[in-house]
Amino acid sequence: MTKVMDRPKIERTYGRIAYIMGEWVMEDIEPHVSIRLKKLFPKIPIYQVSPFHFKNTPDICSELEWFMIRYPLVISKQDFKLLKRGSKEFERILVDLDSILLPNFEPRSFKDIFIHENKQPRHYQWQMAELVTKKHVSLCADVMGLGKTITGIATIALNIQYGYAAVVVPTHLVKQWKDKIEEFTNLTVHIIKKGSPYNLPKADVYLFKYGMIRGWTEIFEKRFFYTVIFDEIQELRRGTVSQRGAAAKIICAHTTVRLGMSGTPIYGYGGEIWNIYNILQEGVLGTEYEFHLEWCTSLGNDKYKVNDPEALGQYLREHHLLIRRTKQDVGIEIGRVTRIIETVSYEENYIKSFEEIAKQLAITATTGSFVQRGQASMELDMKAHQITGIAKARGVAEIVKVLLESGEPVLLSGWHREVYKIWLDTLSEYNPVLYTGTETSQQKEKNKQAFISGQTNLIIISNRSGAGLDGLQFRCSTLIVGELDWSPKTHEQLEFRLDREGQPYPIMVIYPVADGGSDPVIMDLCGLKNSQADGIVDPDGKKDISYGSDETRIKKLVEYYLNK
Repeated sequence: MTKVMDRPKIERTYGRIAYIMGEWVMEDIEPHVSIRLKKLFPKIPIYQVSPFHFKNTPDICSELEWFMIRYPLVISKQDFKLLKRGSKEFERILVDLDSILLPNFEPRSFKDIFIHENKQPRHYQWQMAELVTKKHVSLCADVMGLGKTITGIATIALNIQYGYAAVVVPTHLVKQWKDKIEEFTNLTVHIIKKGSPYNLPKADVYLFKYGMIRGWTEIFEKRFFYTVIFDEIQELRRGTVSQRGAAAKIICAHTTVRLGMSGTPIYGYGGEIWNIYNILQEGVLGTEYEFHLEWCTSLGNDKYKVNDPEALGQYLREHHLLIRRTKQDVGIEIGRVTRIIETVSYEENYIKSFEEIAKQLAITATTGSFVQRGQASMELDMKAHQITGIAKARGVAEIVKVLLESGEPVLLSGWHREVYKIWLDTLSEYNPVLYTGTETSQQKEKNKQAFISGQTNLIIISNRSGAGLDGLQFRCSTLIVGELDWSPKTHEQLEFRLDREGQPYPIMVIYPVADGGSDPVIMDLCGLKNSQADGIVDPDGKKDISYGSDETRIKKLVEYYLNK
């Protein structure tokens, strides 16, 4: 054994390190050095004494080499060369990760998995998938509308050859994920039906609801899955104190590729981010105590405020632990107007309570007298639309809240006064203003100016108000159609409130839809169901759809409720 020759004439060493049986073994470490070592490697139990064992991975080699600059250790020349080789490999990996995010990065082709030429992930979606595949853990925090679901599917495609994929999602997104995977790829999907193990059918991807994963930990521990994706990972922000958080940590400990996805991973205080990363990769932000000590101020009741959020965000980005793109970042790819279909939760009992009434109205609309048919048709049209808007109003508000929390000004459209009331109540903290048929001309102008000047980031407009309205494009590029209109032309007119001269950014239009009530019928009639896999409506298909007549839409509604 010889002393490290990294620096000339090292007079003092603090222990020994050697490569033994595929790992690094550190022995005879002096006590004060042992304390510093545990700070650098938080996975070492505080009570452990030497020898210390480390995996021979590039990142570990880099950390060990850095540590030995401050605390030289006795090491053989052969082992030192091996350590240096691993450290250089780590530097190369960092360069590779940076190169993945460059505009000239060329993603691999997976035509054998993605079955349609026009349903391929976009360049920035492939970039995120390639990055997490190489790094093994990261969080995609792209803003809403950039297709994080497709990023997740691309990640699965890159890694499916190595093993099965688990996708953990909120309850209302299970069907959407299944539909997207099958629409994009030839991968097979199974939705987990129970909260306890059963004989699983053969599939490539297994979809779990967050509430079910705690019953499957024994299967996770067997390394059944190679890849795990957590959609809306803010569901784990309470960490391992929750059953789902504890189960999620077990999944991550027994999978290779771990991807979290959320445009808003923090809902409350910044300290929540430690809980999320502690699940994805223990120790990546230090111990809980270390994170709170270095980054946070305690607010009491186990709430911690991050003192310098920008510095923490920069740290996460520099280490490729968090990637966030805005629509401006990828605007050259997504085109002038991007239209996204977003499935939202709704109050099922509210809609179900109306369905029996709707069925009776549908029967009357087909069998009653001439006057009865007309009255029943009008009532069915009016009530079905209103009930659907009310049932999904809070789900729509949650989407709006996500965008507002990220600082995005939002134009929200609707139709019914009862829906506006729910939005005004749910989103009151954001100081919303109205531009509907109820306000006077002076009130409308005042509210418009409040939005344009930045006094509020939320203006609620009636679907058919504001023809020729100008000025919003200088402040806003995001429209949420909170209640669908029977006419796609009305949707186009809403877009024109933002797609006007002076608009510097691409426009994003989000259609939050429920899979119950009148939304499925309206989507069908308006051509929204023809949307491409990433939620962008096929422009040609949309332009060919003309406004459905009253007779057409009533017929569709009647058929829908009679079939139910």
